[in-house]
This record gives sequence, C-alpha cells and structure tokens, in this order.
Amino acid sequence: MGLQKKLKNNISTSKQQKSPPNWERFTLWVLLAAAIGLLVAVGIFVLLYYFVFPRANTPDAAWGLPDVITATATAIGGLTVGGVALIQVRKHQFLEYQAKNEREVQLNERDIQLGEQLRRAIEHLGDKDREHIRLGAIYEFKRLEKAKDLQDYDRDSIVRILASFIESRMAEEKKAAERGEVKEVAPDIKAAAELASQIIKEEIERTAEKCTEEDKKRPPEYVFIAADVISTLPVEIFGTFFYWNRLSARNVDLRGIELKRAHLNEAHLEGAVFKYANLDMAILRKAQLDGADLYQAQLERASLRGAHLEGAVLGHAHLKRAQLEEAHLEGADLFSAHLEWAVLRGAHLKWASLVIAHLEGAHLEGALLEGAHLEDAHLEDAWLRGAHLEEAHLEGADLRHACLVGADLRDADFNDRTVITAETTYNSSTIFSPGIEEKYFRGKATKLAN
Repeated sequence: MGLQKKLKNNISTSKQQKSPPNWERFTLWVLLAAAIGLLVAVGIFVLLYYFVFPRANTPDAAWGLPDVITATATAIGGLTVGGVALIQVRKHQFLEYQAKNEREVQLNERDIQLGEQLRRAIEHLGDKDREHIRLGAIYEFKRLEKAKDLQDYDRDSIVRILASFIESRMAEEKKAAERGEVKEVAPDIKAAAELASQIIKEEIERTAEKCTEEDKKRPPEYVFIAADVISTLPVEIFGTFFYWNRLSARNVDLRGIELKRAHLNEAHLEGAVFKYANLDMAILRKAQLDGADLYQAQLERASLRGAHLEGAVLGHAHLKRAQLEEAHLEGADLFSAHLEWAVLRGAHLKWASLVIAHLEGAHLEGALLEGAHLEDAHLEDAWLRGAHLEEAHLEGADLRHACLVGADLRDADFNDRTVITAETTYNSSTIFSPGIEEKYFRGKATKLAN
C-alpha cells in the first residue's frame, strides 16, 4: 500500500474512531452501585434482625444475634472488596485502552504527515521547468527515507517513484539529444539514481541479516526494478552508481539482478545467488564469493583479481576477457563456462571442474590446475606456460595452438581424443610422466628450443 492510499485510509479511520470511555462516569456508576449494595445489606440486616432474631432465643434456633451481625458485616465487606477490585480492573483496562488509542493516534498522525510530505515531494518532482525544484524534491525523499519509523511500503513507494522519474527524464534527455541539443549531465537524474542505489543497497544488507545458508531470502521486488533502471543509464555520461564496496550480502537471493559495472571490492557475498545476473564489467577484487551460485551469470570483462570463489557454481557463466589473476577457484564448478581470453595467471583451480569449458586464448600462466577436470575443454591458443597440471584430466581436450612451455604435466591424463597438433608447443622444461611425451606429443606437437 502506498503512502497516499494509506493517508486516505488513516483520515477515514480517524473520523470513525470511537471516543475513549469516560473514566469519571464509570467511577460514579461504581460508587452508586456500592451505595445501593450497602442499602441492600442494611435491609438484609433489618430483615434478619426483626424476623430471624425474635426466634433466635428458642432452643432449636439456628442463628443468634451475633451470627446475624457477623453475616451482615461479611456481606458488606464482600461488597466493598468486590467493588474496589472491579474499579481497579476497569481502571487498568481503561489505561490500556487509552495507551493503545494514543499509539494509534500517533501512528495515524505520522502516516498523515509522511503522506503529506510525499505528496509535496511528488508534486515538486513533476515540475517540468525548474530543475532546482526537482532536486529539492529528491532531497526531500532522502530525508523521508532516513525517518526512523519508515515502513517497508514507504520505502517501496519512494524507490518506485524515483525509478519512474529516472525513466521519464531519460526519455526527455534522449529526445533532446536527437534534436541536437547539447546538455550537461542532468543533476536531477544523477541525484535520483544515487539515492535509489543507496536505498536498494541498504535493503539488500537488511535482507542478508535474515538469511542463513539454508534459508536464502530475496529482497523486495523494487530492488530489482530500480537496479534495472539504473543499469540503463549511459556509463559514459553518468559513470556507475553501484559503489557498493564491502557490501555484506551473504546468502541473499539476487538472481537476475542488473549490476553492470558495479563496484563490489572486498564484498562479502558468500553463498549468495547470482543466477542469470548481469555483472558485466563489475569490479569484484578480493570479493568473498565462496559457495556462491553464479550459474549462467554475465561476468564479461569483470575484474575478480584475488577473489575467493571456492566451491562456487559458475556453470555456463560468461567470463570472456574477465580478470581472474590469483583468484581462488578451488573445487569450483565451471562446466561449459565461457572463459575466452580470460586472464587466469596464478589462479587457484585445484580440483575445479572445467569440463567442456571454453578457454580459447585464455592466459593460464602459472595457474594451479592440479587435479582439475578439463575433459573436452577448449584450450585452443591457451597460454599454459608454467602451469601446474599435475593429475589434471585432459581427456578429449583441444590443445591446438596451446603453449605448454614449462608446464608440469606429471600424472596428467590424456587419451586418443586429446587434440594435439603441430601448433601445440612445449619444450624440455615441460614435465611429463614417463611415456606420455612419446605417446602423445613427440611427432605431433612442436618442441621448442630452450
């Protein structure tokens, strides 16, 4: 429910709200009831005294005068105690009702106030002629967003309004560009995008606080709507608005999110879900992505230098020309991943699965690929100089034009489907297990002089 709709509801509720019970009137009624009870008690006493007591001196009398007095006093005392207890109970109920009513009034007043502020901000945001009025509206949204008692539906409304504003203003800017009107970067668009980015970042971190490894939660839909809109802004004009370095979003479900060119250096994204997400040209240096799910994610030209991706799922991911120097990918699943011309110098790929992976032209100099599964991998033109391929599985791998100079291939597995041609190069510093060079390389590959 948006703030404006809630505003109308609260005004209606305030009009229909019942007035609190009258405590003074209730007290008078209780006192009147006590007086009537007292009179009844006196009447009982008189009745007992005149009709029971005359027979009290007979031998078979059940009650004497003291008994009558005691019974009457007990009745009066009981009525008094009961009346006082009733008054206290009703007083407590009244105070509770009063406190609840005051809270409701405060909440209604707060919603009415926020709704009025939102209405004004929206009105100013729609000003077509005065940019400073629009900027003022965005700063008003920022102040509203910082309110301590802001509810989730309020934040949702603010972000959706900002996203809609960015779209409409960008359409105006595009038309102006088509008319040949040269304009500077629109400050109102930039301010709106910065605020929206800040809000959705905070929302992602709030969601992460509720997540566990077994229970991965997804942020509200407005996070993805705003990210989609912001990612469409021309980078050459505005730069990036996703400066989210050290973001904490462990185990958050962010599948499909648009975060092109995002800055996520040293971010904690362990166990996060980025399936089908667009992180092209994102900067994730030293980011913690252990166990993250990046299935079919777009990471072309992304920088992941020194990032931790141990056990991560990167099946069918697009990492063309990505920077992965010294990245930790031990045990990662890179089945059929696209790593064409990616830079993996010194990368840690021990026991990683690179089955049918596309590594054409990839730089794997000094990479640690011990025990890695490279069955049917495309390693054409790959640079494997000094790479550690001990116990690696290269059955069916295509090594045409690959450079294996100085590579360690001890206990590596080859078979007749492994493609080795004259364009495959190695030298005397390349280390083989006994008989492997003679069986698979000699006479097929080109041995270079040292």
